[in-house]
Amino acid sequence: PVGKAVTRNNATPGDVVFVTGSLGDAAMALYCLQNDADIDADIMARLRGSLDKPTPRIDEGMLLRNHAAAMIDISDGLSADLGHILSASSVGAELLTEQLPLSQDMLDAASQAGITADKRLQLALTGGDDYELCAVIPETQLGPLQTAWPSSLAPLTRIGKITTGSGLKLYEADGAPGTTIATGGYTHFHEKAN
Repeated sequence: PVGKAVTRNNATPGDVVFVTGSLGDAAMALYCLQNDADIDADIMARLRGSLDKPTPRIDEGMLLRNHAAAMIDISDGLSADLGHILSASSVGAELLTEQLPLSQDMLDAASQAGITADKRLQLALTGGDDYELCAVIPETQLGPLQTAWPSSLAPLTRIGKITTGSGLKLYEADGAPGTTIATGGYTHFHEKAN
């Protein structure tokens, strides 16, 4: 509707970062295909479904727009797309790596293929083709959003917060600072190096 669009430039320090669904399934499918990984056929079929026929989060977006300060779809990877919000809003973000929603299929495929936890994290943050939503929610909207969110929608997971400064920082479950990462992801068109 006119005047109801949620933009990328209204995130403020203290806001909370959420994502819908799970991250990295499509990237895991592509990685396994490209590396001829020996994965259980049923798991691979579900991961391929995420890659070949992602589920658009239309109903989730309609509900989130009533509560979000900023929002973006995750097509190029969480770090790149959240990076667009951070840049447009002149803020930074801190994410808890343990809070990133990874599907059981992704975890099982990673285990079967011998993929390290670091590589799994990289796929979740930068793989792209998730087509989930990343929403920045003001603290005042957390209660109303949780009350309004029906179980019939994709899960909504709190993964971090907006901070002053710039950049995207990762933190471990124990609160130990991780690294500041580049807000990069999949690049659709780029020049080949000479």
